[in-house]
Parts: sequence; C-alpha cells; structure tokens
Amino acid sequence: MTASVLSGCGQAKPGVAVEVGDQTLTASAIDELAVSYCKGLQPQLKANGAVFPMSYVRSYVVRNLTVKAAAEQLADDYSVTLPASYGESVRSLRDQIAASFPKNRVDDVVEVESVGAYVQAVELEVGDILLAAEGKTGADDAAKQARGQDALTQWLSEHPADVNPRYGIAVGNADLQAPQFVDTNTSFALSPNAVKGDATDPDQAYAATLPSSQRCG
Repeated sequence: MTASVLSGCGQAKPGVAVEVGDQTLTASAIDELAVSYCKGLQPQLKANGAVFPMSYVRSYVVRNLTVKAAAEQLADDYSVTLPASYGESVRSLRDQIAASFPKNRVDDVVEVESVGAYVQAVELEVGDILLAAEGKTGADDAAKQARGQDALTQWLSEHPADVNPRYGIAVGNADLQAPQFVDTNTSFALSPNAVKGDATDPDQAYAATLPSSQRCG
C-alpha cells in the first residue's frame, strides 16, 4: 500500500504502537517481531500457497502482545503464580515449532503463538481466586476460566488499549481469533486495493500482488 493510496492524518505518540495500562509497546519492536515472525512462517505459507499483507501480520502481532500485556498486569494485580501446566504447554509448543520452522525464528514465533496459553493460564488462576472470594467453592476449570476471562475483559474496559491507528484494530477483549479491524484509521481508503489491504480476511490474490516487503508468504 503506497502513500498515494491513503489520505488523512491520525493522532499517535511517535514510535508507540500500543499503550495499555502502564505498559508501552514500541512500533520498532512490533515491526521487528512481525518481520521475524513472518520469516518464520514463510516456508509453511509458501508450501500452502498462502500469502498475507504484512499490515495484517503486524496487526496480528499487535493484538496478541496487547492482550498479553493486559493479562500480565491482571496477573500482577492478583499476585498470580502460573501453574506448571503453563510451562509444559509452552515447551510442547516450542517443540512443535522447532520441528518445522527455521531455527533462528523459533523464539519469535513462540513469543507470538504462546500468548494464548499465557492468557488462559492467567484467566484460570484469577478465576479461581475470584470464585473462592465469592464463596463459590468446587468450581471446575471451565467455570474458573470463564470467570477469569470476565475479569480480563473488565480490566481492559477499565484500562482501554490505545492502539496506534496505523494498525487499524481495536483490542477491547481477550479474543485471540482474527484481529478486529475497525475504522480507526483516519487515513481513508481511496481505491479498492486499499480496502482489501485492511480487510479482516485478507484477499489472497490482492496480497500476492504486493511488493515483497509488504507481503508475507
């Protein structure tokens, strides 16, 4: 996507990708991780004939790290100690990734893809604490998870994530499905291709036409 395609201007602190609670994620760190994550995925994407705009990959990384930053702060609020099962989940994930991804990209792929395990572990522990405080003993893991998820969603509503408009997403809950693209851009699409570049489900044919520096796959 070229500068000539978009117009308008947005408000964002220079160099900042996201501010959530007392944590700040820098744009440079996000860009570096997104590029490395993409390079880690390249072999599998090419084997499957898949390609994504880099803008989508960056937004995916931003969303994951924003949710993790929120979960970390919620965990601090409740002095959570993560269970051994979390470490086991991450080790298992690392083994799977190491078996099929470039060795020099494993750490970065794990950093992005282990967010789900981390968030679930925090939600489970926080949910257990809250249910016990509410006098609800004997709850199963599903109930604990649901209560913890509610707590994380509430935390995010009380500490809204301020996401740089360049990423085109909002992070209002702990949903780790496809990023929620919204019209936060204040840069307006002036061509059909600009709209495709911001689509929730990237157009594979469109993505394949992008310069190599702007696509993943």
